[in-house]
Amino acid sequence: MHRSLEIDLHLAPSLRNENFVAVALDNLAAYQFQEVRHEPL
Repeated sequence: MHRSLEIDLHLAPSLRNENFVAVALDNLAAYQFQEVRHEPL
């Protein structure tokens, strides 16, 4: 079973809120895994 995903990001240097970006990427990955695997996470 396919268990990876690719995300193409273009981030600006010196992000003011790196924790927000990290959480947002985590949520995006979880959402995409859920869509691909058709199961809740």
